[in-house]
Amino acid sequence: MTWNTASLFVLALFGFIGLCITLIVIFLKQLPELINAWQEMRQAISRSQRRP
Repeated sequence: MTWNTASLFVLALFGFIGLCITLIVIFLKQLPELINAWQEMRQAISRSQRRP
């Protein structure tokens, strides 16, 4: 393995880690909205099943 290959590997690794961190942060910011939407969906389903 040459220094050129090693440095490209390290750059790619840091880019991948940065992408993963960004995706996790975006998901965590949207998590409250997702939980609320899930609860509303469950309530709507339970209401529709109770009606004859």
